[in-house]
Amino acid sequence: MQKRPAFTLIELLVVIAIIALLMAILMPALKKAKMQAKSVVCQSNLKQWGLLFSMYTHENDGYFMTGDIAPPTSPWTRGAWLLSLKPYYKALESRKPKVRFCPMAERTELDGAGRGPYTAWDWRALSGFNEYGSYGFNLWGYNVQPGMRSPLRGRLPEYHWRTINVRRAGEVPLFLDSWWPGGGPEADDTPLAENRPPAAASNLAASVYHKPEMPHFCIDRHGNGTINGVFFDSSVRKIGLKELWKLRWHRDWKEAPTPTWPDWMKKFKDY
Repeated sequence: MQKRPAFTLIELLVVIAIIALLMAILMPALKKAKMQAKSVVCQSNLKQWGLLFSMYTHENDGYFMTGDIAPPTSPWTRGAWLLSLKPYYKALESRKPKVRFCPMAERTELDGAGRGPYTAWDWRALSGFNEYGSYGFNLWGYNVQPGMRSPLRGRLPEYHWRTINVRRAGEVPLFLDSWWPGGGPEADDTPLAENRPPAAASNLAASVYHKPEMPHFCIDRHGNGTINGVFFDSSVRKIGLKELWKLRWHRDWKEAPTPTWPDWMKKFKDY
């Protein structure tokens, strides 16, 4: 019988080296494709949330919830949107169980896995508020009427949008990637020194207020300095972190001088 030739050690090493080189070339592309796929799912989730808010406001003459669900001193007023929308998103969760989570942030610190910008907030351990997720509401949307107390302590009620039917609605953020259930940013807010929420922030009792509040949303969750968000006109898109300061968060929004960007943000695109 004719003896079949075998691979030499040199040939095997060359093949292994070629495979290693191809993997080194492909891995970044595969990682980027995976992140893009997760971003698409995230935007799909936000589109669903935009529809939920639209349904709620449609059934309430165009107005958002008031935020008045507890005594004025209660921190839970900030989570009023959760209770108001519960009948809507509970029905959606039966079909889409992970709709509360951005695919990049499906774990919380309580789970022992949530880290940095990929942390989801978790109120399941807090008495009377069994909620969780990784998106947050623009709390300036609340229907705070004259004479009412804003859920955003010390803020003017007239700054609130109250209704979803506003001019230039595509510039007003509604619901976004966040490590807290929401926030009421101000134009002179400054970003955090690092690309992560404060230690254990997602699990702190809500009586601890995190100011400034723009950092609730200013997290590099989707790479290249971006998050996803849905706007008052139901449009969904990527938002640059530096662009957050250009959006119209409340009725009296006036741009402040550009913040001093921390080192982790300096490389991101200016808007």
